[in-house]
Amino acid sequence: MAIITTDENHYWELIINCPNSIIELVQNSLFEASASGIEELSRTEEITMIKVFFSSDLEDPYRNIHPILEQYNEKERAAIIISALKKPIENWQENWKEHFKPIEIGHNFLIRPPWTNSKSVKKDIVIEPGFGFGTGYHESTSLALEALEQEMNRKRHEKVIDVGAGSGILTIAALLMGAKHTSAFEIDLESLQEIHKNIVHSGLNPDHCTLYHQSPEQAQINGDLILANIIAEVLLKLKESLIRLVSPGGILILSGIIDEYKDEVLLSFQEKLTLLCSHRNKEWHCFSFQKAL
Repeated sequence: MAIITTDENHYWELIINCPNSIIELVQNSLFEASASGIEELSRTEEITMIKVFFSSDLEDPYRNIHPILEQYNEKERAAIIISALKKPIENWQENWKEHFKPIEIGHNFLIRPPWTNSKSVKKDIVIEPGFGFGTGYHESTSLALEALEQEMNRKRHEKVIDVGAGSGILTIAALLMGAKHTSAFEIDLESLQEIHKNIVHSGLNPDHCTLYHQSPEQAQINGDLILANIIAEVLLKLKESLIRLVSPGGILILSGIIDEYKDEVLLSFQEKLTLLCSHRNKEWHCFSFQKAL
C-alpha cells in the first residue's frame, strides 16, 4: 500500500479491491464513514475494484478505513486497500475533465459537465463534478433516470422527493420533466451545496427545490413520486420511511439494487406496495412501485 502526503488542501483517493459478496455492505459502511463518493472501476465474477473519495478530514486512511473493511472480511477473501493517494484539491476538476464526457440516457436526457456545450435537442442535466456522488455513468443512476422518464411520460407528477440525492441528477431530471417542486434529502452537506449549483447550471430555478440536510426518517412531507437511488441495504433500512413519504396512489422508484438483494427488496416492499415494472442493466435492478389509494 502506498500513502502519499502533502501539506496543501487535498482529498483522499483510495483504490479498494472488494469481494462481490460483501461489496454493498462495504460501500454502505464507507459512506457512513463520510466517503464523499464511490466509483466502480472494474468487476469480475468475484472481485470489484472501487475508487473511494474522502475529504482531507480523514487523517490516516489505512488506520481509519482498514477496520471498516476487516469487519466484513471472509475466511478466504478480504477487502483490501490497494492504494491511498493524497491529491491536491485543485486537481479534482482537471481529473474529471479528462474522464467526464457528455452521455445520453433514455429518450430525453443529456448529462454533461458545465465546460462542454450541447448541440443536442435533449434536456440538459449539467453536473459540475464535486464530491457529490452521481455523474450518470453508473448503471444504477441510468436505470433510475429511465424509470423516472417512463413514469413522468405516463403521468406528470408535480411533487417529487429525491432521497439520497447525491449530485442532484434525479432532482434535476424531475424538474426538467415537468415537476413543479422537488425535495432533495441528503445527509452530506457538501453534496447539498453541489445540488444547488447543478440546478442553476441546468438552467432551472433553485426555488423549485427544497434541500433537506437530514435523513428521510424525520421527514414530515409527502410526494407523488419518490426516488431513491441507494444501495439495497439502506433501502431496506429506510423501507417504512420511504413508503410513508409516498402519497396515496403515488409512485416509489428504487434503484441501486444488485442481483443478490433483488428478491429481498421485492418481497419486502411488495408487502405494502404494488410492483408496476422493473428495469435491469447488467447486475443492477430498478423497481417502480405504487401505493394504494
